[in-house]
Amino acid sequence: MIRSSALYISLILSMLIVLVCGSVLLIGYTYRMENKKLERRDKLEQNLESGLTVVLQADFNTDTLAKMSLYGLDDDSVLLDKQAWGIYEMGLVKAWIGRDTLQKAFLIGAGVKDTLKVLYLCDEDRPLSISGKSLIRGTAYLPKSGIKAAYVENATYADKTLVYGSIKDSGRLLPEPDGGFLQQAVDLLAVLDHKELPAEEMNGPDKDSTLNSFYAQVKRVYMGEAHAALSGYKARGKVMIFADSAIVIDESTSLDQVILVAPYVQIKDGFKGKLQVFASDSIRVGNRVQLDYPSALLVLKNDTAKFQVRIDIGKDCKVEGVLFAYEKERSQLMPVIALGEGSVVKGEIYVKGYLNLAKGAAVQGSVELIRFMARTSSSLYENYLIDVQLNRPARSGYYLSSKLFNGQADQNKVLCWLW
Repeated sequence: MIRSSALYISLILSMLIVLVCGSVLLIGYTYRMENKKLERRDKLEQNLESGLTVVLQADFNTDTLAKMSLYGLDDDSVLLDKQAWGIYEMGLVKAWIGRDTLQKAFLIGAGVKDTLKVLYLCDEDRPLSISGKSLIRGTAYLPKSGIKAAYVENATYADKTLVYGSIKDSGRLLPEPDGGFLQQAVDLLAVLDHKELPAEEMNGPDKDSTLNSFYAQVKRVYMGEAHAALSGYKARGKVMIFADSAIVIDESTSLDQVILVAPYVQIKDGFKGKLQVFASDSIRVGNRVQLDYPSALLVLKNDTAKFQVRIDIGKDCKVEGVLFAYEKERSQLMPVIALGEGSVVKGEIYVKGYLNLAKGAAVQGSVELIRFMARTSSSLYENYLIDVQLNRPARSGYYLSSKLFNGQADQNKVLCWLW
């Protein structure tokens, strides 16, 4: 005789079996779905890497937007975009399968053509004089008259070796920067003359911060004279700030990958950030300023200007990136770049004019110029190095330059990732 409770127990057992089997099936389905997601992600990442390789190619030109299928399949669609961002190029790659999407934004750097060059000094039929505790390490392109030790202010050259590296002959003229990238810089400054910004963007910052992803359209901020001071202002990302007269930033200002465009830009003591500055008159940097890589300070002299354009770097500053001062036709008032005592530039300096290095200043990278200038308490010397260091090996081997200096570079690489 079967008890009535047996039916109850069998129902419970049946329910347990159903639950266990259902759980096994659900786990299997979930595992399969997650595995499919991982496979799609792996495929998307492979497509991203393939698209990134295409964008880095030299024949994929700036200002190119392309949508393509990498291999002619249904799961390999990518959107490729290369734009100018100051003196660098910016790449955007987007890959998708159905609704699943991955994307990357990055700055593109150019491999340095001459990896050993520390100095290129134009040949003006006068030698380079070196004095004190100066150092030149790397390949130096010098006038045919060469280099000599000099006695300045009761001190002579402290070493026996004048150049730790090869010495080669320089030419009468500086190597010209790449015309296309130089024109991009000129076009940015031309915005101030022609007011080419859309009307809705011609406003000063109306809040304490401007954040704009590099995946979005560029955010342009036009500042009137009343908004020239950016004390306490924060800007990050794909942001350009223009001003008719001047832009002034201080240590309370926070700028990350932002571009500033104005005739005159002042960076006050203690500022830290990452930015590119384009000026037509001058750039003045205070003391103890730190500009992180990849930063750039550029001053471009207008063809009709009758004054001397310049970049002045204060004491104990650190600049990681590019200093660039340029005029198209050589004039009597050549551009000037001046580094204060204890300041260090880790990157590249190009000045179609004078480079003034105070005692204790250092360039960890390369310098291209027409003429050195050194000022002491009693005199002004031309083509003298007094207690300064030019040290190419001190710059990282992973440093990437701009096509402004390496227009024909075929080794484009990811300089940094953007957001």
